[in-house]
Amino acid sequence: AGLRGTRRGDLLSRLVADVDALQDYWLRWLLPAGWAALVSVVSVLFVTWLLPPAGAVLAVGLLAAGVGVPLVSGAFARRAELRLAPA
Repeated sequence: AGLRGTRRGDLLSRLVADVDALQDYWLRWLLPAGWAALVSVVSVLFVTWLLPPAGAVLAVGLLAAGVGVPLVSGAFARRAELRLAPA
């Protein structure tokens, strides 16, 4: 299976690295983003219940901050990366 040149310790090291990467995915990205989305939705619903125009303003602001800012910063980062390493 192509594993004759590897030792048992190498395979264990690869497995541990893969598990660490999967944990980082959940703990550093998916859970915080999920909680932020949940809190945002609950906040918008509550503020809309209190004062509907304020709920709409809050929804637009949270959407701009949660989607717009990462898109714009990603575009700037890509442009800077291409300028520094034009391969």
